[in-house]
Amino acid sequence: MNPQGVRKPAWRAFELLNGAGEWQVGVTVQDPTSAKASHASDISAFATVDQEACEGAAASSCNLQLFLANFAPMEGVVVHPRPSVPKNVTVQFPLPISSDTVLVTVIDDDTCNASRVWESLGSPQYPTAAQLKLLHLASVPARDLSIPVRKGGLVDLQLAPYAVVHIRVPTD
Repeated sequence: MNPQGVRKPAWRAFELLNGAGEWQVGVTVQDPTSAKASHASDISAFATVDQEACEGAAASSCNLQLFLANFAPMEGVVVHPRPSVPKNVTVQFPLPISSDTVLVTVIDDDTCNASRVWESLGSPQYPTAAQLKLLHLASVPARDLSIPVRKGGLVDLQLAPYAVVHIRVPTD
């Protein structure tokens, strides 16, 4: 968060993680580019469910959530950094779901980017109240985008470089 209270993308990512379920479940992500490259996938993923919601309930009522990120090793972190690039991935859900769509929240350079708006305003050292309102709105991720689920519980996504994506399965 900056001194004026505008949330940064990392803050928004931790907001999403704060709502993760208590139990972690396996998830499969297909990243065709990692099979062709000499390095591991830049895509990281994990899924969670709520313990209380799952006890004695159908899998589709467990508050299943998936968290994905597209981060390549950055300069200063590894010996051989490389740029992050857009990735087309297919996610296979670890539990059967009855919904034909999922709800997606996206944090990337196109959404949740108050810094870009601040620069477009001329990088004011002391933003006005109206400018701060714009910056707060620009810091909010794109939420509840509806994405179709293919047969077999598969979801196709394109992750922008350095994107974080939260997928939520609507409950019955």
